[in-house]
Amino acid sequence: MPSYAELERKAAAYARDAEHLRAENDCLRVAISSLEYRLEALVSADVASKADAITLLTQAEDAVGALIARLRALTAS
Repeated sequence: MPSYAELERKAAAYARDAEHLRAENDCLRVAISSLEYRLEALVSADVASKADAITLLTQAEDAVGALIARLRALTAS
């Protein structure tokens, strides 16, 4: 059976371990929060980039369509 002093030492060691784990959890929470923020920013940027690409592709498609129409008009004459 462990002595009272041994139990006190173990309790103190467990308390130190618990404090260390709490501090580590706090650091991990901050890191996760930062990563979530960065991920949200990247997703937003990706959505904006895709929207810009769609706009550019639509404009290019319209321009190519107009050029084809002009070429047909020129060659039909």
